Amino acid sequence: MDNIRLLPYCCPQSYNISLVVDISSLTYTGEESIVLIFSEPSSIIKLHVSLPVKITKLSNKSTGEELLYTSHPYDIIEIALNQVIQGDFTLNISFQGKIASDTKGFYASFQESETMLITHFEPTYARKAIPCFDEPGLKSKFSLQITTDSEYTVISNMPGQSISSESNTKTTTFQESPLMSCYLLHWTICKHSSISTLLENTEIRLYARNPSFSEDFLILAKDTLAYYNTLFSIPYPLPKIDLISVFNMSVRAMENWGCITFHCTCIEKLPGETFQKFFRDCRTLCHEISHMWFGNLVTMAWWNDLWLNEGFARFMEFKCLDKIRTQYRTWLKFITEVTYTALNIDFPVSRSHPVEILCLDPEQISKYFDSISYLKGASVLRMLEELMGEENFDNAIRVYLDKYKWKNVTSQDFFSTMSEFTKVDVIEIMTTWTQQAGFPLVTVAKIQDGLFKVTQKAYDNEATGLWMIPIKYVTDKGQIGFYLLDSEEGVIEADAIWIKINYQSRCFYRVLYEDNTDLLKDIKNLSVEDRYGFIQDTFAHYTNGLLDFPTLHKIIMALVPEYEYTIVNTIVSFIQGNLGDQLIGEYIRKMLEDFLMPLWDKYGYDGESSDLDFESLKKKYCKILLNDCKSEKVAKDILERVRDDPKEVDIYYKCLIVLDYLDEAKTLAETSYIFCNSVLISSNSYELIKRAFRLCLKYDKEDTEFEYDKYVFGALYSRHEVYPNDNFFRVMVDEYIETDNQTYREEIYKLIIIYSSNIYYKVPEIESFIEGHLEKLNKAPVEGCIPEILLECLEKFNSGFKIESNNEEALKYFADIKQKA
Repeated sequence: MDNIRLLPYCCPQSYNISLVVDISSLTYTGEESIVLIFSEPSSIIKLHVSLPVKITKLSNKSTGEELLYTSHPYDIIEIALNQVIQGDFTLNISFQGKIASDTKGFYASFQESETMLITHFEPTYARKAIPCFDEPGLKSKFSLQITTDSEYTVISNMPGQSISSESNTKTTTFQESPLMSCYLLHWTICKHSSISTLLENTEIRLYARNPSFSEDFLILAKDTLAYYNTLFSIPYPLPKIDLISVFNMSVRAMENWGCITFHCTCIEKLPGETFQKFFRDCRTLCHEISHMWFGNLVTMAWWNDLWLNEGFARFMEFKCLDKIRTQYRTWLKFITEVTYTALNIDFPVSRSHPVEILCLDPEQISKYFDSISYLKGASVLRMLEELMGEENFDNAIRVYLDKYKWKNVTSQDFFSTMSEFTKVDVIEIMTTWTQQAGFPLVTVAKIQDGLFKVTQKAYDNEATGLWMIPIKYVTDKGQIGFYLLDSEEGVIEADAIWIKINYQSRCFYRVLYEDNTDLLKDIKNLSVEDRYGFIQDTFAHYTNGLLDFPTLHKIIMALVPEYEYTIVNTIVSFIQGNLGDQLIGEYIRKMLEDFLMPLWDKYGYDGESSDLDFESLKKKYCKILLNDCKSEKVAKDILERVRDDPKEVDIYYKCLIVLDYLDEAKTLAETSYIFCNSVLISSNSYELIKRAFRLCLKYDKEDTEFEYDKYVFGALYSRHEVYPNDNFFRVMVDEYIETDNQTYREEIYKLIIIYSSNIYYKVPEIESFIEGHLEKLNKAPVEGCIPEILLECLEKFNSGFKIESNNEEALKYFADIKQKA
């Protein structure tokens, strides 16, 4: 490790950085003074610097003597001193750099005629902007001064303490920061406007092109900061926090201390936004603000424990939203979007890794910013909270943050602190979850009423290992029980006919019941969280050969009628992913209709619900009943409403029927957006989608008939289900690659970000398509962004379920049912 890490006994105490930025040439010069402390005698200094930064002079501040350096791998330079140093030493550095075109280090971002310059330093990109000690354990204080064009606003971690102007430039000097890691240093140079609010003595500002569109985001930030101040019992330690909208980022947001950056699609509202996207944006905000404590105030010692940053922030975003926006049913979404997504990704273990990683090579760090660190890390924390109890967990977190504030930690430090607040051995239990990949399968076998045998093994047959499994269960009498399975098998004694384990899906394992007959009789009495977990495990077991098709069908139909959005969406997505199967497609369509018609019968077109996801669900099942199941009843119901009062019918429903009733639809609205919506919502024709796509984005200049309408963008953002051979995805990527129109490309880029967050199906054809285009995408103008987003899509494709097309068992089962009928 000596050749890839800096000297542990040479630590920066403070940086004084002065930059002069020339926006017209996208270059800058810098002067830097770093105060170092040597805890051991040394005649060398090691630090990081990487292109496009070039050092022009190194010197010893006290003597003025120029210093020489040699370059080493991993962006390390070694400075030779003419004496042995111990104690204080001040290093002066002059340097120059080019502002990057990618999204790493100090880079430029463009929107129409506007330019903004931003830094993004996590994990190891600070060295691409300034010479520095670019390791998370080497915390320091930073003083910053930036000179640039006078019409630009300059923002950094701390408030500006003075601004001086000269000719056409101005110099902004910022207050000194508290101790922090290099990757948290930040500055933005932009022309954004701002709005602000106060929380006690903390100013919260939002910078955007049109910040009035983001007032709700500012209010949420204030509520979030107030909640964390109370929960952690450590007030936010900086005098201000800025929320900055950025044109181009490779991630959705970055937790720079005191000035969080967000991709503009996250912070600025878009036409036709769904509640799902709005909720994700809320989560992102709560996630980044939690980092002000988890990651910034208390920081992992090295990237091995990245999950202490990202897993914690992902867990806290849900914990916070559950308290400050109770109507969002946040923990249910945690189960669907975090726990079970992570279970899908953590299998097989050959494609996974432990939560605690062994990462020696700094160049490999970025790849561990993945679903295991974020989602499995968060799921393991939720399980720990369940094991300890929320009150004990919260008290332990307060002590942990207070004990290690301004310091760096390891997983052992965290688990040791948590152990002080519970009788169980947190270190022994939790390391079985963080130090090995994969997860267990818990099998339940009823011995007799009141006695249930539970056994564990790795879900992946290629894996070995045991876990210490906290089993919380509910009985048919509604009683809650707890059992710790710390060996291969055990027996639960409970006054019950059946037990449902993994109560409310709060823990990280799958469950298989050898006989679920008794449980299925009462399945409607289970909570939505328990029903969801049960059906998710059912699909996984079927996909991996642990359940036969008759059992799968029996479980699905036992839930009819089901009105809960989350469960309906999951089941429909699973069934719908198999519509293209030539052998069983006819039966799958009938299965869909049997499952969805009770919903239409109950709600119809006018039905309402307090569930914030309900409108999305209604549109989805209406589309399926019309386009996939060819339901004449649903078509007739909608058409009658259109004939009675066309203006009162949502454009979405008009578009669902327009392709089948084109002549009549034209009399309802003689505009292109009806055509565009119907194509984008319903059609899978490559040429039609491409034509509609260009119309919607005003790219086809020859189309004089088309006029922009907000509903058109609504159609683009509502088309987020992906099926085998989905040409919508292909058109979007082809257009991004092929176009020379920068505005058009940016609009597609926004779509890809939204679209990539809503992909649930395994589509091998699209997998090969993505891989075949990665080289082109890497050369695209928004370099570094699109490939990561597409790979996120791919990850979600690979986590889906699919009934194989040669499934003779399913075919025989459906044929038997048809014959009996």
